[in-house]
Amino acid sequence: MRPKHLFRIAAVLLVSTAWLWGPLLWIALQPAWEVSARNTPDGVAIEFYVEGAVAPAYSALLEGSTIPRDITRLTREEIPAEVATVAFYDDTLKPGLLRLDLAGREVTVMERCLSIDGEEVATQAD
Repeated sequence: MRPKHLFRIAAVLLVSTAWLWGPLLWIALQPAWEVSARNTPDGVAIEFYVEGAVAPAYSALLEGSTIPRDITRLTREEIPAEVATVAFYDDTLKPGLLRLDLAGREVTVMERCLSIDGEEVATQAD
């Protein structure tokens, strides 16, 4: 086989690989949700961050609730079971959707809104 043909084959393989794996790699490297929760005199203050962001995307207060210990900026895999359990998550397109059972409440965060017990409490600012 001539070098010219080998170069064309290599170029086609490289472009095909980049075309197929590029979007998948891009999706996999997007940031996930991080959660902070702390006890306050009024209840549990929760904050959700997009991984790596300085300011929280959402924050809310679970009035009259308490948790065994405070947590700071943990991903879903790192959340201690005594604080919260992950009821559902979908990170197909990150940051995705994360549903937690936290202090006896169902807390759902997604890019467009934060809801507590099925009721929207905050929406993302444009």
